[in-house]
Amino acid sequence: MNLMKNWCMNLSRESMWEWTILWRSNLSAATPIRKCLQSCRRFRMNDKIAIYLRLSLADGDLKKGSKDESNSIENQRMLLHDYIGKQEDLFGEIVEYVDDGYTGTNFNRPAFQKMIVDLKQGNIKVIMVKDLSRLGRDYIGVGDYIEQIFPLMGVRFIAVNNSFDSMKLNNGTPGIEVAVSNLVNNMYSRDIAKKIRAALETNWKNGKATCTNVPFGYVWNKKGGRRWEIDPEAAVCVKKVFELALSGRNTTQIAYGMNELNLPTPGLYAKRKNLLMGSNPIIAPDSEMLWNAAIVWRILRRYEYTGALVMGRRKKIDVNTTSVRTLPEDKWIIAENAHEAIVTKDEYYQAQKAIRNVTPIQYKVGDDFALKGKICCGNCNRQLRHERQYGEMVFYCGYKRSAGKFSKCYGGYYREYSVNAKVARAIKTVFYALDVVNQGMQKKQSITVRCVDIEDLEKQAEAIRVEQIKLYESYADGVLLRDAYIEKKKALSEKLAALQDSIRTEKEEQECADELDEEIRNLTKQASQKTYIGGLTKECVDAFVSMVYLYDDQTMKVEFNCEDVIRRALEKYGA
Repeated sequence: MNLMKNWCMNLSRESMWEWTILWRSNLSAATPIRKCLQSCRRFRMNDKIAIYLRLSLADGDLKKGSKDESNSIENQRMLLHDYIGKQEDLFGEIVEYVDDGYTGTNFNRPAFQKMIVDLKQGNIKVIMVKDLSRLGRDYIGVGDYIEQIFPLMGVRFIAVNNSFDSMKLNNGTPGIEVAVSNLVNNMYSRDIAKKIRAALETNWKNGKATCTNVPFGYVWNKKGGRRWEIDPEAAVCVKKVFELALSGRNTTQIAYGMNELNLPTPGLYAKRKNLLMGSNPIIAPDSEMLWNAAIVWRILRRYEYTGALVMGRRKKIDVNTTSVRTLPEDKWIIAENAHEAIVTKDEYYQAQKAIRNVTPIQYKVGDDFALKGKICCGNCNRQLRHERQYGEMVFYCGYKRSAGKFSKCYGGYYREYSVNAKVARAIKTVFYALDVVNQGMQKKQSITVRCVDIEDLEKQAEAIRVEQIKLYESYADGVLLRDAYIEKKKALSEKLAALQDSIRTEKEEQECADELDEEIRNLTKQASQKTYIGGLTKECVDAFVSMVYLYDDQTMKVEFNCEDVIRRALEKYGA
């Protein structure tokens, strides 16, 4: 029987029917051929073997060039496939999850997360890795998966090189060798992290930068060597900032002067030159990318403009996390004369007088309001500030305050209660649309009867498969001639293909309809909550509002996060 299953796994569906007669003599009389084929199909559909392949940059075996994967990934794949082929108790569809170039010190890896999602959905019965370090090098996290999560989900876990198979555990708990292996992997990661940090610090002390972004005013040296050279166009702006600072102006006055001269800000310059500038996307239009005191402050504080390389401002808290902490200045690594200076050291220290000594706020009361994080200036797209003015809470554009007359943003105040009232009225239109959709859904459901039954189609398809097997049996027994067999087989295959297309199409249509109906039901349930009665609440805003844009004291635009769902529902059920 196992032999028959092995053959069935390696044969196409069409060729399965031809092989059944040849193997019939190996089966017992109590095991009909059709049952064997159905058993193979069910086993293949339900039981999936996930093989997880990972290689980090620290492993040092990544190949650069046109290849999508490294040789080590291929080696892992070959080892796991070879192991599966030798095991009689491993059957099913093999699904690969590949993280090539991701560290094992945490589990924030796309393929691993996709595997966990599939695991939760019950699509995976076995997970295989080359060794425990491929699963991860955080011994606590790996232990949780092996001892808690995988057994809870009923998943068999195999680490080939560690000779670990969760199905073969005596007491259901991994032995001491697994714990030691995980601990060694974790220690290896910490050792690698220390070596990498030491190598980076050596480069920094030799004047070699390892950062991604280059300070405004510099570009990467065309000769290489991880060094910078002056960008003449941008350096003019940097020199002008220091020149205005040396003339006695403060940061606000310097920003005013830079806007008068119409010189580009670092962000605007990077956008025009298509340069990489930080991880935050630029949301403001070009006309509103103006100089302000904060930009001037950041330029005046960069010691790199004196020709020094400053690195190591931040450090990871732990090898198993991405969190970092800012180090004190005496811990920074500074390499003097690493590149050409834009200003002298004397000019740099003199310019520091332009920076006001602001006492840091020791404690700030949390500001929570209904539209928090969802209200922006319609002109510059920046978040509006929220504070009390003249005895009432208001919104205003803080960027307009810093940019002054050069910004076209509205300079007045928006009264909070007035804004909230307008947003609440806008949300009521969503509630009205939901009422229209629900009425349409009830009418359509009362008069609509499904014309196509998927279960009936699947029964017809199964009947054709049975007929195909009987047809081949007749041909094999000599009852049917070859030409007649081929003609009838072709007709049945075409009929089966048409049925399968109908089943697939009907399933897709029903899934789309069911998803839309479910989304509408969820929105209706949210709209009926008591928190939406008696004024605008944060729960109501978070449920329905994507963003609110204020242009002046009369113009507002509200974007809803359910617009697409309601639009599709109105097209289907609305008048």
